[in-house]
Amino acid sequence: MTSSEIPSFEMPSIEIPSFEIPSFEIPSGGSAQQTYTMSDELTIQFVLKIIIYIVGVCGNILVIFMILFLQEFKKITHWYVLQMALADLIFLQNLPFKLSEDRYGRWIHADWLCSAQQTVLYLTYYASIMFLVIMAMDRYLAVCHPMSSFVQKARRPKIAYVTALVTWTVAILMSIPVMLHSGLAGLQPACRCRLQFPIEETAYCQSSGYNVASTTEMAACRNLSLPSPERCVDGDAAFQNLNLTDVFGGLDITSFNMTPGNAPQTGNFEQVMGLNCMYDVARPGWKVFTILTSAGMFFFPLMIISACYGLIIMRLLASSAPKSSGGKSEREKRKVTILCALLTILFTVFWLPFHAFHLAKIVGILASNEFCNNFAAAVAMLAYISSATNPYLYNFLGSFKKRMKQIKESKTMQNLLSAAGLTRATGSTANESASSDGAKSTGKAIPMNSMIQ
Repeated sequence: MTSSEIPSFEMPSIEIPSFEIPSFEIPSGGSAQQTYTMSDELTIQFVLKIIIYIVGVCGNILVIFMILFLQEFKKITHWYVLQMALADLIFLQNLPFKLSEDRYGRWIHADWLCSAQQTVLYLTYYASIMFLVIMAMDRYLAVCHPMSSFVQKARRPKIAYVTALVTWTVAILMSIPVMLHSGLAGLQPACRCRLQFPIEETAYCQSSGYNVASTTEMAACRNLSLPSPERCVDGDAAFQNLNLTDVFGGLDITSFNMTPGNAPQTGNFEQVMGLNCMYDVARPGWKVFTILTSAGMFFFPLMIISACYGLIIMRLLASSAPKSSGGKSEREKRKVTILCALLTILFTVFWLPFHAFHLAKIVGILASNEFCNNFAAAVAMLAYISSATNPYLYNFLGSFKKRMKQIKESKTMQNLLSAAGLTRATGSTANESASSDGAKSTGKAIPMNSMIQ
């Protein structure tokens, strides 16, 4: 065989994975009128997402209202709570886009809005996690080192404002890769909005069974099998490399690579075809992105949060604060201890399955597409539940009743209610209440209020 000859190979006998594409009717007017019908599983997910959205939006809006109305943003702890509530509120606004995709089976909005939606999704996700970590560190400093001159300087409002600005800036910079690699992907007319990393030529040819060390075989791979760079391809292009992966949307139709007619059947190819739940090996960007995200947004934050709240618990248990009437000090210590443990446990519960699943997809999970899709939807749901429950865990658990009473008795609220004909203005009751509360909070005892407010 001369060097100019291209070796020929027999077409391997393989079983093509089944993939159902929603049916569409194209009317004479030229627009795609969809006849897509949601399955029972998607219907359940649809309803759950609506509930999560309503609960989360109401909770975060109420937190933002309380902090702004009572001007608590001047306090360091509440300033960080406000930032996290803003991040979680914006993060949850991505759910309506996911709901529309579930309902119609495709992306129905403008193409540019897809990239914007994915960028905002990851930006607020990064910001929310980083503010969780900052809040844990701030509470550790406030409870365990309240009298330190360094801590008092570090917890000044100006430092807190700069910290928030830097955090949002870092989140924006981290979202740039998402902005560059987001777009519509799939088979027309059922394309969806996805984060999709580009195909790497060598990785694709190797996964398709070519000998990447051979110049001849690499040339054959480029000429005969390399997929089109177009993401949203025609529905007739059934032999295109397809990878629909939506990390936060719950859809996880993983890749399958059709071996071309001149590609040898190798063990690597059989392994890829046998694993229905894995990231496309021809897109190494997924591996890098998943590892960095899991390390930076879960494992490292979990270590810091666990250490901070663990040290707070140890500090409170070792303290010898005198009991007030009725053992109030002991009750507060118990409440703070339970709160610290609860925050750490729930952070793990909400995010460990999410990151463990996507890390496992790097090497592949031997499971059906149906299981992969349902499990991906479940772990994505936990991520949204985290943002929906954060306001209740970090804000309402400790002093909700007291703060609602302050709002109700404030002069501003009394005037509003009086103008609406619901009550009569009663003067500056709230100001007196706030003053008395402030007087009670002074002293040299361990500042446990910084944990439960």
